[in-house]
Amino acid sequence: MKDPDAAGLILASPGSMHRGLPSAFPEAGRGDMAQWGRAMVAEGRGKELMLLPMWPWIMSAESVVDPLRPGATTPLDELLARYRGPLLVFCGAAGHDARLLPGARAAYERSPSPAKRLEVLEGCDHFYVGFEDRVVDFLKEWLAKHVPPS
Repeated sequence: MKDPDAAGLILASPGSMHRGLPSAFPEAGRGDMAQWGRAMVAEGRGKELMLLPMWPWIMSAESVVDPLRPGATTPLDELLARYRGPLLVFCGAAGHDARLLPGARAAYERSPSPAKRLEVLEGCDHFYVGFEDRVVDFLKEWLAKHVPPS
């Protein structure tokens, strides 16, 4: 798969596709989110997205309600197994990103793209603080190679 309208794909701190509420989601809000998700599913709106309050993620209602149902979401590494366009994957190796790193590596390894690159930033966390110049440099280099100015 290579979308003719996409010059390439950049994944910053990708992890595996998550099912169910994230393990670090506040315990106090779990019940309300599950109840809201169940109501949406009962109304036939299971594919609609829910914005998780105080959290930077969105999830479908069915993913919140039934996190173990097989096939509800396609794992990122499976999606990338079909992607043949230029691919840049980058991730920190510290903090929260250390938990995302296996998913980032798996996604990178599954891609058959002949133009793929993985950048692992040792000592860097999810927010890239202190690594901004390094990230900008490899992004500019990658974009110049794969998305040349017209």
